[in-house]
Amino acid sequence: MRYLDPIVARLALPCTEARGRRIVYARSGGWCEACDRRAGAEWHHRINRSQGGTWSPANGLHLCAPCHYDVTFGRPRNAREQGWTVLPGRDPAQERVWMAARGAWCLLSAAGDVTELSGSWWGRSPHEF
Repeated sequence: MRYLDPIVARLALPCTEARGRRIVYARSGGWCEACDRRAGAEWHHRINRSQGGTWSPANGLHLCAPCHYDVTFGRPRNAREQGWTVLPGRDPAQERVWMAARGAWCLLSAAGDVTELSGSWWGRSPHEF
């Protein structure tokens, strides 16, 4: 699916907060991208802004408040394993992330595209750990 912001694509501008939020919220359909059980309520940076993270849709997830708390404070190792957080210096667009609504590992692009990854190469679902 493509959620491309035509202005970002045409002008190749860095993604502003407003554009990033608009693309990510459209991608999520209003639901938490980590659990798909509750409405998304908060933006989560996969790489914190203080660590060089941007407002790029590849670096953002739309999470419900409980998942955002869990990803940020509760289980950071699990969050890294699921791709909900990415180590500084890495490219979030190249780091797989578990997307609950799709039931699949995915890559997120700066344009808002979601590419589902298939095959055992990408690992097990979080429910198999």
